[in-house]
Amino acid sequence: MVTPISIPDIVELYEYRRILECFVVDKVAQSASHGQLEELATIVRPEEDPNAKLPDILAASSAFHLRLAELSANQRVENQLALVLCYVRRLDTICTQNVPGWIGHKEILSALRAHQAEAAKLVMARHIDLSRDKMLRLFGA
Repeated sequence: MVTPISIPDIVELYEYRRILECFVVDKVAQSASHGQLEELATIVRPEEDPNAKLPDILAASSAFHLRLAELSANQRVENQLALVLCYVRRLDTICTQNVPGWIGHKEILSALRAHQAEAAKLVMARHIDLSRDKMLRLFGA
């Protein structure tokens, strides 16, 4: 039996995700090489392709966030974020089929490329908050 998704679960999940991913982009903004940043850009390139299929976009998003976690060089954070993203993938699959609009990663990449840690944290927080709000609209909050 699949556990039902509750509003409090969504809120808690996205609060935790926000903590983890803001930490991650802070680290990556300070330490990522040009090559690593280009790798991240390549991962999310399907978002810019008007012919991309939804499963490809979802896979790219997941790969982007997981690669960011790897680049933070903190194994515990990487492990926890991987777990959180397993839950998020389930929600994303449901949500993107029912609520229009994709929340891309362009602003996050721009802040990382500029090595602006504070800006990266702000845009990541906004990215996660927008994702959370989309989920809450879908599940009736």
